[in-house]
Amino acid sequence: MNNSDEFEILNLTELSDGIAGIFCSQGTSFYIRFDYLETVAKDRIKIGEKFSSEEWNDIINAALCFAAETKATEYLCRAEQCHFKLAQKLVQKKMEKSAVNKALAYLEQKNLLNDERYCSSWLQDHTMFKFQGRTRLLSELLSRGIDNRTAKKALDSFFSENSEEDFCKKAYRSALRQGKSSDKLLKFMLDAGFSYKLIQKTKIYFEDANHLEEKI
Repeated sequence: MNNSDEFEILNLTELSDGIAGIFCSQGTSFYIRFDYLETVAKDRIKIGEKFSSEEWNDIINAALCFAAETKATEYLCRAEQCHFKLAQKLVQKKMEKSAVNKALAYLEQKNLLNDERYCSSWLQDHTMFKFQGRTRLLSELLSRGIDNRTAKKALDSFFSENSEEDFCKKAYRSALRQGKSSDKLLKFMLDAGFSYKLIQKTKIYFEDANHLEEKI
């Protein structure tokens, strides 16, 4: 190995949780998480140790993964995230896709990133302001990159605690207040994700003289 191909660690700061700060012979410094190393053994990360170009690339890739993890964690501290959308955000920040994938896999392993938990949080927040049915909510989750099984499981759990029939009544009432009727009212309700059967049941409910005041 030629000296020109060698990369040396000049200084090292080991932090908790398997993280280390590295200052190298090229005058750059960065942080890595040991878990992201693929070919270089953790015990070789020490002051004075030299590495070939291939080995150094492994260390640099570990640094890129940790950088992606750090940015992902910032987003997760603000709110629950789903894998697909979080990956998009990180790639838009010019982070390498392979590093992003490894970082998110690590966060999922630690249960810091969880699509099922995201679905539950999103459904609770979303339905506070929008009254939509199962079909529309499923479509919304799928558009966020949630797989079909996870989305349906989340909806089953959500509607075990919330009434889709009540949501339909609230959406119908909102449409009436907006002056919608006939075909426009039906289209509004179908677009909101309610079944034709449930819409008709709700229509009969509001046509009942006992519920006329609920139209206002």
